[in-house]
Formats: sequence, structure tokens, C-alpha cells
Amino acid sequence: MRSLKRNLVVYSALTLFMVIFSFVYHIFSHGVTSIDMQLSFIWFLGSAIVYGLLLLINSKLKRKINTRLFMNLFNTASAAQVLGSVLKGVINIAGGSSAYLPVYFWIAQIAYGLSFLAFIVMFIPHRSKKA
Repeated sequence: MRSLKRNLVVYSALTLFMVIFSFVYHIFSHGVTSIDMQLSFIWFLGSAIVYGLLLLINSKLKRKINTRLFMNLFNTASAAQVLGSVLKGVINIAGGSSAYLPVYFWIAQIAYGLSFLAFIVMFIPHRSKKA
């Protein structure tokens, strides 16, 4: 429960950081903009919303669930998605292209899918063997 609250605070702070980063980058990019750079904060904002919902769901349950696998996969997906979005924005502003940018988005989509599966598995009751 404590780690969910901490992640909610961290992702909220990262959202604010990405908004400020995008604004400052826009100031120093001489008026050239990229939609990928400007909207990269949305991934962290969405992550903060997901953690807030999970915190709400977890507080309503009678038994507490282990969210470590879900959180690790979801954090990896969010980081890959934001990194890919920021790099795509920087490369677009510079006027270049890269064949490796889709790799970030594929990694993020795979990690999001695996985190969704881990989220579903969290709610399956497990029997503990008593010796």
C-alpha cells in the first residue's frame, strides 16, 4: 500500500517535471515544436491515474494484493514510452529520423500487455500450502 502511494506521488512529480521540461525545451528550440515532445507528459499522467485507481481498489479489498510484478512491468512500460516519445520529439525537432524509435514503443506495448496480465493474475486467489 505504501509503495502504491509513493508511486502515485512520484508519477505526479514526473508529470510536472515533463510539463516543465517540455516548456523549457520549447523556449530553447527557437520556435520549432514537436507534438511528441509536448505531449510526453501524458504517459506519466496516465500512470499516476492508474496507480491512483489501483490504490483505491486495493483499499476496498478485504485481502491485500501483491502488486510488485505489476508495478515493475508498468514502470518499465511507462519509462520506455516516455523515453521513446521524448527521443522522437528531439529527433523531429532536429530534422532527422531513426529506425530505432519504434523499438521503444514496441517494448512499451509489450510491457503494458504483460503488466495488464499481471494485474489480472493479482486478483486470482492463491492457496497457500500448510506444512
